[in-house]
Amino acid sequence: MSKRYSDEAMAKVRVSNRLRFVQNSIKKFGKRFSFPDLEKNYETQKNSKVTIGCPDHPEAKMTPDKHLQSKTGCPDCGIEERARKKLEKGRKTFLEKFKNKFSDNLKIKSEYDGSKSNIDIECKQEGHIFPMYVGNIDWAYDNGCPICYRPILSKSMMMSEDDFIDRCVKMISLTDVKKNFQN
Repeated sequence: MSKRYSDEAMAKVRVSNRLRFVQNSIKKFGKRFSFPDLEKNYETQKNSKVTIGCPDHPEAKMTPDKHLQSKTGCPDCGIEERARKKLEKGRKTFLEKFKNKFSDNLKIKSEYDGSKSNIDIECKQEGHIFPMYVGNIDWAYDNGCPICYRPILSKSMMMSEDDFIDRCVKMISLTDVKKNFQN
């Protein structure tokens, strides 16, 4: 073990360090965690990976110092908590944008399930139900319902009769210019 201390002295130090680790864990997290292989695997606070007997993730492993430094005590619980927070932040942002842009015309029919999913929407005017990709809320139609918006969009994209005639005259005159240029 150590050249400076005897094996018996180091064993006593390790036992007291293990006990202090367990006490600090209980102080921070209560009795949420158990440490089934602590005596077998614990050597030092920073170099020994031990099983953190989390009720939700019984096989999670981490070093004792990382366990005490973490907010959740379990690496897998930490991942899940960050994912929950990210989902909640996305839900809040989506609902805020939806309310600002579509509250008069549309209502939400299904639950928000992340930014890369679809959500069912109902048109308040005609009752159309359609899916909306959550990530496209910024580029969605102004009134929201693609079925109601389609006639408006097609009319706005149509050319007036005068514009059509002007465009045809220009095309004909360009064709004449090309013919004269080639001759």
